[in-house]
Amino acid sequence: MLRFLKTNNYIRIGLLLLLTLSGCQSGSQFSEDAPYALIMGEYREKEVAEEVNNRFREMGIKSYLVCLENESNGKWFKVLADSYATIEEVLQQKTTYESQFGLTSLKVENYNNVIEDLVSFEHEATMRTYAHFPDLSQEFDDLLKSFPEISNMELKSFTSVETLPKQDVLSFPPFKRVSLDLPRGVSLKQLAPMLAIIAEGVYQDPLSGSEMTIHILKWSETKIKSQLSAHYFAKKILKTRIYSFEKIDQITVEGKEDWKGYLVTLSPDNEHYKKYILLENSLGYTVFIQSKQNEENAMLEVAKLIGNERNIWNYNSLRDFLFSLPANRTNSESLVFLRHHQLEAVKGRYGDHFSGHYQCEMAFFNEMRGVWEAKITRFNDSKYTKMLFNKFYNRKSKMPKDRVVIDGKQSFLAYSMKRDLDTGRFRLHANEIQFYTDFMLGIFSNRRRAHLTKDELLSKVKSFQIFERAEIEIVDKTL
Repeated sequence: MLRFLKTNNYIRIGLLLLLTLSGCQSGSQFSEDAPYALIMGEYREKEVAEEVNNRFREMGIKSYLVCLENESNGKWFKVLADSYATIEEVLQQKTTYESQFGLTSLKVENYNNVIEDLVSFEHEATMRTYAHFPDLSQEFDDLLKSFPEISNMELKSFTSVETLPKQDVLSFPPFKRVSLDLPRGVSLKQLAPMLAIIAEGVYQDPLSGSEMTIHILKWSETKIKSQLSAHYFAKKILKTRIYSFEKIDQITVEGKEDWKGYLVTLSPDNEHYKKYILLENSLGYTVFIQSKQNEENAMLEVAKLIGNERNIWNYNSLRDFLFSLPANRTNSESLVFLRHHQLEAVKGRYGDHFSGHYQCEMAFFNEMRGVWEAKITRFNDSKYTKMLFNKFYNRKSKMPKDRVVIDGKQSFLAYSMKRDLDTGRFRLHANEIQFYTDFMLGIFSNRRRAHLTKDELLSKVKSFQIFERAEIEIVDKTL
């Protein structure tokens, strides 16, 4: 049971002092006497909230951090600004900030409505110190190192697709959920037969909400790269329709790697413009950069960062998922799909607990057993994973379950009816492992087109670096 602060005067005074001592920079935090403040942003990650708070203060805004927590939607870090005695004053300041800084979606917070939810900034380390660097394919490792870390932008999502010889990976079940925001006229289905690997990174400025999308493609053969040049894709974009404004400029980008290509600008109405940068290098890579909001110079500066030492590994949410992958992978198995993304407006009774957190979906191709999947959600507070696990998985099911204990925490091995590959008959088959740790909730799934045995599915749990010891005990056994 969560312990929330009561609304007596002593705790209110103590709370405000605690918030000040714990790093909240403020000359005028909201209080009972001045209860209104502006919500400049709200985040699950404390580090992101701190970066946003620092940026606002550099702009001259008197911002500060508060932490809110309740049973209905978990823990949030909010960046607030100023404090006012009346609603009229805060609304007037809201209009000023929106016109002066171009900020949108500012909301009003009332101290009296959230006093019971205010908590201190207790920091729990979510990184696993026992995890080793994951054993990744050379193509995937090179691609990750190519994606840049962009100053003042967070990684909203990252998706990768690695192809396999003699395999139509897009026919695998997970890829029915894949939707890459490729440039106009370009589709993953057209590109897949000629690709070795492709990845998409969507970056977002948490202040302005502006986004920038980067695709990096590695072709399976050098001769294909010469056919599908940057100029080919530039022309393909322009051929999608007739635009009232369209322009193509040849460009060269000098960074850690030298790139050449084209800048395409188009508009259907002479009011809304979309820009694309299409680049290629001598190593067989092609890059697409696109944005609706960012200026051409900003996009070119980002292009210079591709392949830089400060890369996508510096984003904590993605790095934590990558360090969940096995330190030693088997040669007969390939990571063909990874999708890391921030959850938004999750539906359902407990959807508010998931909103704002990051989730990672992965698919692995096993030469003998087919495509099996893993889905993991990462939370910012250890109080909630056990509660959510019990709400979602610890309940009656039509299909039987084994109760399994992994490193002292309850998990389940669920079964389903599936056709046996050897006999062709339907029988109970290990379907998925449902688990939780201090900061993660997830499943290893054998459903759809995979045929891992129970022991093989349990071995996948052991190989991942999610659990420190991965000591598994089957307590209540079905089969």
